Amino acid sequence: MTFTNRHSFAARKEGKLKNDFSPSMKRLWAPALLFMVPSILFLSTPVALSAAATKCGKGLQWCETYKKCQTSRVHCPTVDPVTQKFVEARNAQRVADVRHLLYAVYSYLKDHHFAAPFSFPTNPTAICPKITSTCKGLPFGFLVKDYIRAIPYDPLQKLPTQSYVYKIMRRDKMLSVSAPYAELGTKISQTMTIK
Repeated sequence: MTFTNRHSFAARKEGKLKNDFSPSMKRLWAPALLFMVPSILFLSTPVALSAAATKCGKGLQWCETYKKCQTSRVHCPTVDPVTQKFVEARNAQRVADVRHLLYAVYSYLKDHHFAAPFSFPTNPTAICPKITSTCKGLPFGFLVKDYIRAIPYDPLQKLPTQSYVYKIMRRDKMLSVSAPYAELGTKISQTMTIK
């Protein structure tokens, strides 16, 4: 073991100086620490999950899919890890869509002195590009080009005949856009105060 100088060696011998390694010793320890940190994190993950699972009361079981306590395993579908990644990606897309929609509506209202072409409903109502047989809600086509590229649909929308849409509502001075088809028990909603 090499120390930086004679004074540190003397101080270490007396017990006054600790862990004063030379740069060559530090270079030897750095790769070892890189291998130790992931293994420590990996070992701590199951402990955190079991701690959350122990918070469930009597008659309840931990549902890993929804990350909460459930009354029965019937209400907790098992999702394989690959499918769960796709579901999480769809939820991330929903969060982005909801933010873009809310910002587009707010920008339109701000540019038009908070005068909307229609009154906002107090119950969640579908946001549609135009009124069709599959999308019966409010037509938000006026936002396209100036405020948003296109009115987004929920990622579950595969065919034009389906009606997986986002919803908008207003209560008092709060305008909120939500994604009612969010998966894994996630609630996705964004709210903004308007005049």
